Amino acid sequence: MIVELAAATLRVATPLLFASMGGVTSERAGVVNLGLEAYLLAGAFGAAAGTLATGSAVVGCVAGVAAASLVALVHGLICTKTRADHVVTGVALNLLADAATIAVLVSAYHKKGATPPFPPSTKEAISGAAVLGSPLTWIALLAVPLVAWFLARTKAGLRLRAVGENPECAESLGVNAARVRLGAVVAAGAITGLGGAFLALEAGSFSKHMAGGRGYLALAAVVIGKWRPGRVAIAAVAFAFLAALSDHLQLQFQMPDQVTQMLPYVVTLVVLSGLVGRARPPAALGRPLN
Repeated sequence: MIVELAAATLRVATPLLFASMGGVTSERAGVVNLGLEAYLLAGAFGAAAGTLATGSAVVGCVAGVAAASLVALVHGLICTKTRADHVVTGVALNLLADAATIAVLVSAYHKKGATPPFPPSTKEAISGAAVLGSPLTWIALLAVPLVAWFLARTKAGLRLRAVGENPECAESLGVNAARVRLGAVVAAGAITGLGGAFLALEAGSFSKHMAGGRGYLALAAVVIGKWRPGRVAIAAVAFAFLAALSDHLQLQFQMPDQVTQMLPYVVTLVVLSGLVGRARPPAALGRPLN
């Protein structure tokens, strides 16, 4: 049971880790990123379209990253080139992505619920029956120290953090704050797009509403982890464990799935109510550029 629960936790944690690392990247640059849900949807749909068109899971992953990056580019341009509210923009983007993927799904595949299934060999190549062997899971785990190293040890990471804390001071030193923010948001889209690709490839198809609130859970992990990659990853894995545990309880004790599915979100609310007040976000988070 322990091995099965650990495997299920890793499977659930994979998209959460990608999305939360994307959230850390953009929010440390000062952009409130409620658009993670849209990035996951775009990544999942792009991966499904690429895989169905070519029969290659690798091409599907590349297409998923490209689709999510494109959505992030639009999001970043709105947040950096206008004085639009970041929260409202992110929510609007999520609603648009949800509706757009359904519209394209019906138009391209003449199905309302899901794309045609992938060939079994395609699913096994990326996800497989044993999630411990999934390349995307290992990439998600590797992304945590890589993002931490980038933010703490590189010149680009220093500039990104400077823009998130004080964009005016950063610009006085020759840093283009708008360009840094835009790059951070696009990078967040690319990272999160891998999480969306994993969702589609692990399921063997794309289905509407596939993100299932994971983008919001990832954003909660970012806040709980106080915008530090290591702590954020721990929060994301904890959410994944609760989700896997709820599925186990539902199967083991025949509990109503409506009750067990609430567990990660209830715990999120409880934890956030106790920790948000003590978490210090980047000083310029959500503040439009002059």
